[in-house]
Amino acid sequence: MNELFELNSANLKKGYLWFTGVLNFIFILFLTFFYSELSLKWIIIIFFGTSILAPIFILSIWSYEWFYNRRNVKRIYSKNPYNNLKQIGFNNRTKSIISINGMIDYTYFSKFNNWEIYFEISLSKPKMVTFSINGKIPDLKKAQNVFEKLKTEKIKIDEYGVFWEINTKKENLVTIDYIENKLNSMVKIAEKLNCEKTITSEYEKY
Repeated sequence: MNELFELNSANLKKGYLWFTGVLNFIFILFLTFFYSELSLKWIIIIFFGTSILAPIFILSIWSYEWFYNRRNVKRIYSKNPYNNLKQIGFNNRTKSIISINGMIDYTYFSKFNNWEIYFEISLSKPKMVTFSINGKIPDLKKAQNVFEKLKTEKIKIDEYGVFWEINTKKENLVTIDYIENKLNSMVKIAEKLNCEKTITSEYEKY
C-alpha cells in the first residue's frame, strides 16, 4: 500500500480532481435545464456522488489494477526460471507507466554489455512477459531488411527497439541459460541495427 501511494499519489490526486471536475460540470449543465425537477435532497445526493463516490470508485479500480499487476509480477518471479533472473543481473528497478491510466510501478532491468534490457509483464495479458531493449531504430525499413537476414527466432523489432515475448503458460521449458543467451542475441541485434541506446537515469537497486 505504501508503494502504491509513494509512486502514484500525484496521479491519483490528478485523477480525482479530473473526474470530479468532469462529473460536476455535467451535473451543473444538467441542473441549468432541469433544476426545477429536482428537490434539494436529490441535488445534494447527486453532488455527493459526483464529488466523492464516483471518483473514489474509479480510483479504486485503478488501485486494484495496480495490485493485480504487482501480484502477477510476484507470481512470475516465483516461477522457474524467472526466480533466477537475479543471477543475470535483474536486481535493478526503475519507475515505469504500466497502464493507459498512467499508474506507475517498478520495472526490472539488467545490463548486458552496457545495454539495458527490461523485464515486463503485461497487465492485459498476465501470462505474457517481455524482455526489451528500449531505443529508437533510425531507419526501420532498412533495419527490417537487415533483420530478416539474421537468425532471430522469437525476437522481434519495431521503431522502439528490440523485444522478445514469452508466453509463460506455453513456453514452460525455458531455462535461465537459454534466457541469458537470448538476451545476448538481442544486444547483438540492437548493435547490428544501430539502435539508439536508451539509458535509465534514475533507478533503485535491491
